[in-house]
Amino acid sequence: SKHPRFAEGKYEALGVISQEVEEFTEAVERESDKRSVEEALDVMVTCARYLAGAHLPAEDRGFGWWKTR
Repeated sequence: SKHPRFAEGKYEALGVISQEVEEFTEAVERESDKRSVEEALDVMVTCARYLAGAHLPAEDRGFGWWKTR
C-alpha cells in the first residue's frame, strides 16, 4: 500500500488526498495516459479510505461514520 498508515485526523487526510490530486494533475499534464489512470486510481483510493473513516481511531471507523458525529 502506498499509504499504509493513511492519516491521523481529517487535516492529515486532506493533505494525503491533496498530494494525490497534485500527482494526478502532473500525470495528466506531463505523462502518459497509463500513468494518469494510475494516479486517478490513487486519488480514488485515498478518497475511499477517507469515506471509510481510515483517518479516525479504529473504534470509530466504517462507512457512515459521519452520521454519528
